[in-house]
Amino acid sequence: MYWWQIWQRKLGIWSRVSAARAYLFSLLLWMLSGYGYRFGRSLLTYALVLVGFAAWYWWLSQGLPHPLGRVDALILSVSDMVGRGFFRQDYSLSDPYAGWSVLEGLCGLFMDVLLISTLTQRLFKK
Repeated sequence: MYWWQIWQRKLGIWSRVSAARAYLFSLLLWMLSGYGYRFGRSLLTYALVLVGFAAWYWWLSQGLPHPLGRVDALILSVSDMVGRGFFRQDYSLSDPYAGWSVLEGLCGLFMDVLLISTLTQRLFKK
């Protein structure tokens, strides 16, 4: 429906932009969790985000005096993903991964909502 609205000639530009945003968000939900019906896809997405941020933290720390090991980067990623990235006190804002931990916390919040909604769909078979 949103795709159809984007190409309607009688709609204004802002209506088309709004339909395009809705279409892209709908496409994102389909890719990440199958609109809440694919629990395996949600778990896979969660794991890929965790591993992706862990690899990013590991790569960022290689230029530091005490680089992170792979396991340390994974532990940092898990800690940030579950929301502790918002309240970390053990590094300053000038550290290379301080801002990325906040971004991962926001991604984790979104992924938690996706997992809960997918699990709810699965449990109540709706």
